[in-house]
Amino acid sequence: MLKGCLAVKEYVNVSNLPKATAFLKRQSVGYTPKKSKVLTADQVAKSILEVPDKKWLLTKVILVFGIFGACQRDDLVHLTLEDVEDKGRF
Repeated sequence: MLKGCLAVKEYVNVSNLPKATAFLKRQSVGYTPKKSKVLTADQVAKSILEVPDKKWLLTKVILVFGIFGACQRDDLVHLTLEDVEDKGRF
């Protein structure tokens, strides 16, 4: 994880540094990465249909945009009104 972050954000290739690689290996002993929770298709459909719009409409819209727009989190954060095209009714 740390090697990947250093490579992406700081442009540092740790594989060229044997002492750093050995240190990172020793530090990662016993580390288990967290797995992200994923909603099933049934859970998504149930929440869209059953959750009240009055309180959760924005969350539901973001969920629909994320799924049907195949958006990543960063795409949703930077989404603006200019990015949305009104194609009329379905």
